[in-house]
Amino acid sequence: RRCYGKSFYGKEGAGHASFNRFWYDTFERDCKPFIYGGIGLSYETDNIFNTTEECYRACKEVLSLT
Repeated sequence: RRCYGKSFYGKEGAGHASFNRFWYDTFERDCKPFIYGGIGLSYETDNIFNTTEECYRACKEVLSLT
């Protein structure tokens, strides 16, 4: 599942862009921001979301286990 994927800190992914994106932290059970370079991550399989709302919506099952 996407919500259990890799953790991101600082800038991740190749490329020169600086997109604000979010990832789900299973330890803290919260969606956290990171900077995405624009290349090298998959929105379909990686723990990467465009907004906090999208992150919380996708990971609501994980959040309900708290």
